[in-house]
Amino acid sequence: MPTLQAEREAALQGRRTLLRLATAGSVDDGKSTLVGRLLFDTNSVLTDTLDSIETASRRKGLDHADLALLTDGLRAEREQGITIDVAYRYFATAGRKFVLADCPGHVQYTRNTVTGASTAHVIVLLVDARKGVVEQTRRHLAVAALLRVPHVVLAVNKIDLVDYSEDVFTSIATDFALLARSLGVADSHAIPVSALEGDNIVTRSSRMAWYDGPTVLGYLEGVDDTSLEVGEDFRFPVQNVVRPQSAGLAPWAASAPTVDGDYRGYAGKVASGRITVGEEVVVLPGGGHAKVEAVDTPDGPLDLAVAGQSVVLRLDRDLDVSRGAVLASVEAPPAPTRDLAGTVCWLAERTLAPGSRVLVQHGTSLTKAIVKRVEGVLDLDFESGSVPTWVPAESLGLNDIGRVRLSLAAPLPVDPYKEHRGTGSFVLVDETDGWTLAAGMAGPTSLRTEGLVTP
Repeated sequence: MPTLQAEREAALQGRRTLLRLATAGSVDDGKSTLVGRLLFDTNSVLTDTLDSIETASRRKGLDHADLALLTDGLRAEREQGITIDVAYRYFATAGRKFVLADCPGHVQYTRNTVTGASTAHVIVLLVDARKGVVEQTRRHLAVAALLRVPHVVLAVNKIDLVDYSEDVFTSIATDFALLARSLGVADSHAIPVSALEGDNIVTRSSRMAWYDGPTVLGYLEGVDDTSLEVGEDFRFPVQNVVRPQSAGLAPWAASAPTVDGDYRGYAGKVASGRITVGEEVVVLPGGGHAKVEAVDTPDGPLDLAVAGQSVVLRLDRDLDVSRGAVLASVEAPPAPTRDLAGTVCWLAERTLAPGSRVLVQHGTSLTKAIVKRVEGVLDLDFESGSVPTWVPAESLGLNDIGRVRLSLAAPLPVDPYKEHRGTGSFVLVDETDGWTLAAGMAGPTSLRTEGLVTP
């Protein structure tokens, strides 16, 4: 039987794979400079943009281009020399495309870090070689563990300021590895770098002969991008029911056999698992069963679709399927529930308290809900050698990460987030103005913590 990686490569043959990454770290650790160096050394900066950066750098009295300005786009960021909002940048190499989220380092912008890291395959955490692992490093690593980011890279930056010391790097890397293990991080890797000088960002440094590992770009290009979701049970949130007139069909679709003579397909993105023609699925929350008759794409039909692919599925039976439904494997489908418990990162200025009315966006479904209770808040101010602690709370405020229990107006097929990242996540929305209030993860967290909050 082919491996999951082989299946994904076959399904994506001829395409450059997309890797989402985020950068985070404490204030002044050099995140924006590292990102700028990565963009500059991969020739991903337009000439006029570079001219603008050089002009802004001269106004600051610098004799070189301040590459941090490539991501610090807000006026307040440039004036203060810090990152406030998440800055997204896009670049590509011969073998891979990248979407990069540069997250802020300040504690008061934890919500922005959660936003940037929530879809990341890799998170690059920076530390200052002179300071080592600090409180914000522990906080950001805990957030990465909570969000189940598959790969964590520790970039020990400003290694030039400690004379490229192997002993300093080894000590920091050891402390970080112990911290990652205590928090339940599955995969972590440390790289000594100087973002300002360009050491080990894109090209290998000649000043650190003792380091034989990859550069930052080398790691990003070589990291296994087989999504964790590929190995999970099949989940397919339906985005749209496709019922075009025959004149608008592709030739292969126009001639395809259908249930009632008209084309009926269900469009969406495979959130997890894999699906092949002939497999049986269950439609949730309704519960109807059918077999997959075809997997259609704009480029033609497929025999197999895996997590991350956007396709149209046709079934061999005409069932009641609409936007918001989830097609799932019959072997291990999620049980629809009206009682949703989970961990949320509160993103709004207003507070969340029992009795609050919200909308729950789960996949492509939107339903009303009432907050039954707040069960606790996560204290991320912990020392190395310990883990975050849940403490009692009656409400949640800006940047709080807490446990809540919701009563839903309609059943939702929600998975535990620690098992299914895609269909275990949800968003809380204000029902009056549409503002996003919180990012949520259903079920018990995979982050190792102390102090109980009932799942």
